[in-house]
Amino acid sequence: MAKRPRGSVCQRVPPRIVTDFKGFLSDFIQSELSESLKKFDVGFLKYIEQSKNHRRTGNSVVNTNITPFIPDGLELVNHSKMGDISWDPLKFSLYVSEKQRGWHIKGDELRKELGSRTVANACILDHLLMNLHLIPEEWKGFVICFWATIYRSEGNLCVRNLYWNNGRWGQDYEQIDTDWGADELALVLNDI
Repeated sequence: MAKRPRGSVCQRVPPRIVTDFKGFLSDFIQSELSESLKKFDVGFLKYIEQSKNHRRTGNSVVNTNITPFIPDGLELVNHSKMGDISWDPLKFSLYVSEKQRGWHIKGDELRKELGSRTVANACILDHLLMNLHLIPEEWKGFVICFWATIYRSEGNLCVRNLYWNNGRWGQDYEQIDTDWGADELALVLNDI
C-alpha cells in the first residue's frame, strides 16, 4: 500500500485515538461489518490499519489521492485522484443513464457517457464503509458505483460498489463489460 503524504488527514489523529484503534476495529467488525464485506475483511482491515483513514475525530475529509483498498483477486488499473473532499452527500448526485432507465446499458457505453462527469473514486467508498452513519438512507435499494477507480479481475475491468442487503451495507464489484440496470447508479460530483 502507498504511504499517505505528510500532513494528510490521518496524521492529525490524536494519539489517544490511535491507541484505541484495535478496540475500534473489534467494535467495527462486530457491529458494522456486513456479510459481503466480511469476504474482504482481512484485507480491508489491513487497509484501515495502514491508512488510518477512519473517523474518530469528527473529521469527514476524504483524501481521494491515496491508494484505495484493493480486494484480494483484484488489481488496480486506474485511480483518478480528486484531492481532499469534505464529505457532504449534497455535493454528489446519483447518475443513471437514460438507456439504463429503459432496460440496461453495456458498461463500456456507460463508461463513455460518464467520461464528461467527475465521478467518485473508491477512496470515497472506503470512507463510507468505515463510517456507515454517513451513507444517505435514500441510497438503500440501489447499487452505488465508484467509476473513478478501475480494477481488473481475471482479465476483466471492474468497479467497486456499495449496496444495502439484509439490513446491512456491503461492498462488491461489477465487471464493466456486463449489462448495467437502472438500480446501478454512478456517484457523481455536482458541478459547483
